[in-house]
Amino acid sequence: MKGAFETAIVIFFGMMFLWMGVSMVQVMWAYNQARYMQEYVVSKIERQNRYDADVHALILAGAPDCEHCVLQIAPEETDSRRLKVSVSFPIRISVFGIDATGKTVATTRPVS
Repeated sequence: MKGAFETAIVIFFGMMFLWMGVSMVQVMWAYNQARYMQEYVVSKIERQNRYDADVHALILAGAPDCEHCVLQIAPEETDSRRLKVSVSFPIRISVFGIDATGKTVATTRPVS
């Protein structure tokens, strides 16, 4: 009886830690997808050295697969020649009941 009780405790806590590990992998996967999209957009804008409707269409045509990401491109507050590229993505850790939004932000070099 003692062995079965100890085995049940080990399995219970083991599964809990496994569940937490899978949740953290999902968060890292979402962050990596958002970061990849952000770097892709920055590189397209800097390569074209401009940002207009044509570049926006080019970005959307070849954007990486990031299903739940929200892309925002806006002029930077301090220097209007620079663009601020931000990508928001969901963070869900069901073990702790966390449901939040992460955000990664980058700025381009000055574009004309």
